[in-house]
Amino acid sequence: MVAAQVMGRDGELEILTSLARDAASGRGRLVLIEGEPGIGKTSLLRALLEDAADLLPRVVTGAAEEFDQRLPFATAGSCLEPLAAGDQEVAEVLALIRGTGAEYPVIESVLALVEKWCAAGPTAVAVDDLHWADSASILLLHRLGRVAGQLPLLLVAVRRSGAGGPETETLARTWLGHGAVQVTLGPLPESVVHQLVADLAGGPPGPALRGLVSGAAGNPLYIQELVGGLAQGMRLRAAGQQVDVDSSSEHLGVSPTLSAAIGRRLEFLSKQTRELLRVAALLGSAFTVADVAAVLGRPVTELLGQVTEATGTGVLTALPGRLAFRHPLVRAVLADSLASSAREALHGQIAQALVTRAAPERVAEHLLAAGPAAAPLLGWLTDAAGDIVDRAPALAADLLSQLLTTMAPPQGELSGRLRAALAVALLRTGRAGAAEQAARSALATPPDARTEAALRWTDRPGGDGNRRCAGDRSAHARRAGPVPRPGRLLPDHLQRASGRQHVLARQRHGGAGQRRYRGTRLWHGRGGPVPAVGRLDR
Repeated sequence: MVAAQVMGRDGELEILTSLARDAASGRGRLVLIEGEPGIGKTSLLRALLEDAADLLPRVVTGAAEEFDQRLPFATAGSCLEPLAAGDQEVAEVLALIRGTGAEYPVIESVLALVEKWCAAGPTAVAVDDLHWADSASILLLHRLGRVAGQLPLLLVAVRRSGAGGPETETLARTWLGHGAVQVTLGPLPESVVHQLVADLAGGPPGPALRGLVSGAAGNPLYIQELVGGLAQGMRLRAAGQQVDVDSSSEHLGVSPTLSAAIGRRLEFLSKQTRELLRVAALLGSAFTVADVAAVLGRPVTELLGQVTEATGTGVLTALPGRLAFRHPLVRAVLADSLASSAREALHGQIAQALVTRAAPERVAEHLLAAGPAAAPLLGWLTDAAGDIVDRAPALAADLLSQLLTTMAPPQGELSGRLRAALAVALLRTGRAGAAEQAARSALATPPDARTEAALRWTDRPGGDGNRRCAGDRSAHARRAGPVPRPGRLLPDHLQRASGRQHVLARQRHGGAGQRRYRGTRLWHGRGGPVPAVGRLDR
C-alpha cells in the first residue's frame, strides 16, 4: 500500500488520519501538506486517502497544471472531470466552466455540489500542486475553506514549499486562520534511508553506496533514482552481506534518470533563479550572495528575489553568512547541465570576479577548472603562484602543470617564474623527479633574478622526509633584497641537518665517473660543493 516515499512518515500519516476521523464525525478539517520536490507529498496524500477510505466514502481529487494557470477554474475542472460521466450535476457545472466561466455562478454551483456530497456522507476533496492553481480555483478554495468546518469535509491542498504566487500565499494564510493543520515534510531519517536503500538494492548498503546516497539528503525520490540508476547501469555488486558500488565502474556520477528527475523538479523555478543557481553550483557547495552578484555583474539587491525563491523552495539553505545547496546532487546536476566549454568559461569568469574577493588558492581552483579560459589571468597567477604553492602545493602543482602543458604562456620572465613555482610545488608534494625536470626547464634559458632566487632556495630533505624546505622561497623571491650570492653558505640549521640534498643539484665526490660542473657553485654544504642544475654539464 505504502510507496517508498511514505517510508518514515508514520507520524505524519497518523496526524492526517486523525483529521480524517474528525471530518467523518462532522467536524470539517483543512490540511496543507508542504515540502520540497520529491520529498513524498503526493505519496503521503495517496496513502491518507487509501487509509481513510472507510471513513470518507466519497473522495474527489485533482491537480493543478503548470500550463493551465491562465485558464479559469482549470484546477477545479481537474477534480470534476473524472466524475462527469456518472453525475449530471457535475457535468452541468463543467459546462458552466467551459461556457462563460463567470466566477460567481461557477463558485456557487460548486459550493452547492460539495454541500450535497457532504449531506450524503463524509467527503474528502484534495488538490495537488496547489502552487500552479489558477486564480479562479484559488478563489473557490477560499470559499470552501470558510464553510469546511461546518461540513463533514476533509479539504486538503498539497504544494511545494515556497512555490506559488501571492494568491497562493494568501490562501494558505487564510486557511491557517481558519484552523488548518500544516504538515511539512522534511528529509527521511537516516535509519529509514538505510532501509529504503536496502530494499531498492537488495541488501544492506556498503560504505561507498551509503556515501553516494548521502548526497540525496534524505529525499526519497532522489534516493530511488540514484540507486535505480546504479542498478540499471550494472554498477552495484555484492560485497559479503552488503551491496556496494562496483569500484571498477568508469563513471559514478549522477545517473541520467536522476539528473532528469532533478531537472524536472527545478523547472518550476524562474529563469533568473535557475541562472543564479548554475553560477552558485560552480562556486561550490556554499557561497555568498555577494560572490554570485560579482560574477553576474549585478548588484546584490537585484538577486534578493531569486535568493528568496531558491531558499523558500528548499533548493538552498541558509548558513551563517552564506548559502548552501541542501542537496549535493542538485548542485551536481546544475553544474553538469552546462556544456563543458560553457562551464570552463564560467569558471574563468568566476576566477576573475574572485581575484579581489577571495584567497589565491580559491581563485586557483576555478582556474584549474577553467582550462583554456584561464588565459586572461596568467599575469595574476604568475604573481600569486608563490602564495598558492605555500597554501595548497598539490593544487598549485596540478594547475601549473595543466597550464604549462596545454597552453602557451608568454616566454621570458613569466614563463620562468611559472616553471620555478611548478618545481617548488612538485617538490612540496613529494615528486622530486618531476620537480627537477621542471627546474631544468626553468633554467633552460638564463633566468631572471626572481626565478633564480626561487630555485636557489628550493630544498628537500633526505632521510626522514619530515623537514621543511630550506627557506621561505616565496617570501625570499618577493623581498626587495639581493639574490643570494654564489658561494653563500647554507643556513646554519641546514648545515646541522644530516642527509640534506639540494633538489636542483647533485653532490659528487671524486672518482673516475665524476661529473663535471660548469660555472659557479651556489652553496657550500657539509659534504662539499652544491652546484645548480642550471650550471650542470653532463
